[in-house]
Amino acid sequence: MTKDTRSGGSPEKSSPTASRLPCCVQGCARGTLLQVKLLPRAARNDIGELRGAHLVIRVTAPPVDEEANRALCRMLAETLQIPLRQVLLHRGHHARQKVVMICDLAPEEVAARLGLGSE
Repeated sequence: MTKDTRSGGSPEKSSPTASRLPCCVQGCARGTLLQVKLLPRAARNDIGELRGAHLVIRVTAPPVDEEANRALCRMLAETLQIPLRQVLLHRGHHARQKVVMICDLAPEEVAARLGLGSE
């Protein structure tokens, strides 16, 4: 295997910024993708711990008529201090594991505002 001489290092290494982000936070063209495990009908609304590659988020809303999804987006918008229109459910509309797109906010900023340290 040869080294990539254009980047000055081995091709396996990623950028230093990407390596400091939690695995549930990824950059994308429009902002940030956040991998979430949503637990509806919880006792209280809570942004919890990292479990595997997902951030665990609990909401009191039931998983009926998109109520839990709306509660998830509202909670993220409030926590991140951004308008609700910047929080979009990207994948997993009917699943517990979801991908949420945070528009116009850098992955580093999302991780910092959510209080997520590096792994």
